[in-house]
Amino acid sequence: MRNRCVALAAAAAFSVGTAGWATMIGDFEGGNLAGWSGGWDGGIISAETTGATSGTGSLGIMQASPGGWAWAVQFEGLQDIAANPYLSLDVTWVSSEWQPQVPGANEWVQMNEVFINSDGASGGQQFGPSFITDPASPAFPGSWDPTNWGAQHTRTLVWDLSSYDPTGATWMQILVSTNMGTGYDPPGTAGTFYIDNVQLIPEPGSLALLGLGALLVSLRRRRG
Repeated sequence: MRNRCVALAAAAAFSVGTAGWATMIGDFEGGNLAGWSGGWDGGIISAETTGATSGTGSLGIMQASPGGWAWAVQFEGLQDIAANPYLSLDVTWVSSEWQPQVPGANEWVQMNEVFINSDGASGGQQFGPSFITDPASPAFPGSWDPTNWGAQHTRTLVWDLSSYDPTGATWMQILVSTNMGTGYDPPGTAGTFYIDNVQLIPEPGSLALLGLGALLVSLRRRRG
């Protein structure tokens, strides 16, 4: 049984490794925000335990100006997109933190843009909703609203960045953008996003394979 577990774990790791290894950009364990900063339009960045999908931390984001585009977070110096062209993150909404000024009017929120800026061949590209895989909300990927989702809702969003061309790039930025309806205007009525486990992966199935490999190795250690 031990040998079988080791073989399966190795197979899972190899399947991921043939295209590239997952690159963790931010797991925010211990409140670590190194490399992260707020974008324009008043994004507020903080380390939170709410919304943490693993470990002890997540990144809390609140926009100061609802009703329009706002870059929530940015991470610079990213050089691993070619080998790992999918951006994955866990996002949590807590509906009690969202208090629309006009209940029922434009009560929607989205994390629907990833803007990659660099000095390479494809600098300044945007990857909106059509690039997102979101099994929980395939018709409106990345969206949340208080009518259709529970008091606290967490799911994983994956952006396909494979069309990005990093040729010639010496620096890169990934900026995750949010948008919301005017029901959350004026500023201060919008709640917090909590994001965790921000990583680049070779393909969406890699998350499951990595999880399987870790589980099998853990089982082997327990029985060893």
